[in-house]
Amino acid sequence: MTPDLPGPLQLPAGPHAVLLLHGLCSGPQELQFLARGLQRAGYTVRLPVLAGYSHGYSHGQRASESTQARWRAAALAEFDALAATHDSVAVGGLCIGAVL
Repeated sequence: MTPDLPGPLQLPAGPHAVLLLHGLCSGPQELQFLARGLQRAGYTVRLPVLAGYSHGYSHGQRASESTQARWRAAALAEFDALAATHDSVAVGGLCIGAVL
């Protein structure tokens, strides 16, 4: 039986957006309290789930460079999607999500 993995979190609000990226082997729920506070302050917030990034590793596995490139590309795609529909986009993250 496969456990239910978290899905992306989209919190609509105003014309300014915040893209939040969670840490490795975690998910959007890690930053949901910050996200909800930002939404209450008037920001649209998006917390994506990056494929192979959230809950994606068994003990001892390492990310390959190609996987890291896919994570960067996915993060940039999320940014571009928000930038296309909002006046500004700020980016934040926790742990390796901050590095992306």
